[in-house]
Amino acid sequence: MRPVYIYAEKKFNKAGFDFEFKKGHFADFIIQQCQLYLQSSLSDFEYNFSALPENVRIIGPSVLDECERGFDMQDAMIGKPLIFVSQGTVQNNDVSQLILPCCEALKDLDVYLVVSLNGHKRIKEFEKYKHIDMRESVEYSCILPKTSIFITNGGYGGVNLALKHGVPIIVAGRSDDKGEVGARVERSGVGINLRTSRPTANSIRRAVEKINNNPSFRKRALELQEKIQINNSARNARLHIEKYFAN
Repeated sequence: MRPVYIYAEKKFNKAGFDFEFKKGHFADFIIQQCQLYLQSSLSDFEYNFSALPENVRIIGPSVLDECERGFDMQDAMIGKPLIFVSQGTVQNNDVSQLILPCCEALKDLDVYLVVSLNGHKRIKEFEKYKHIDMRESVEYSCILPKTSIFITNGGYGGVNLALKHGVPIIVAGRSDDKGEVGARVERSGVGINLRTSRPTANSIRRAVEKINNNPSFRKRALELQEKIQINNSARNARLHIEKYFAN
């Protein structure tokens, strides 16, 4: 992130702010400069902050979720637990990080595994398995309502969409903010954090079996789903802004 920090330092200083990236994360600096900072998240998904800045308000996740085409399942797979795997939309250049170990881990399980390749070619060694459905891309809003477990590299948007549909999550990601997202998944009880960007097939299989054998993960995910449904982030944002200007 060093080039981003240097760029941010130049821009902030040009705008009249006294900012030096060595003193802390530029995201913290942005929060400190705001009179009001609206965080798009759910309180139950966050840590129990002991010193949340007074200008921060947690307003609920902002998730746009419209399924236009529907999800076309294979007829032979209807009724089987659907496990959806995505390595993200940006850092997906190396399928050996998450997609390959997921296919290896679940090749012998009686599940329906849907893999979003995001531009990658189909993986020949797993094409013989009829329950492994490799697709060029998958629309999250269409597949998540049918999903039993979502395996992800920890992208914040995908995780929030999974929570909106009450889906337990397995996170395997450490870059950027993904380690923090995984920690929140673990802390909130909605899934399992593998704490690595390169999980083994065995660790993925154990995590899937643990979620399948322990209903507490789905129960907790459904609890957060209910809270997301009643937390209208746009309405909450408007109320906080109006209250700020009224004072």
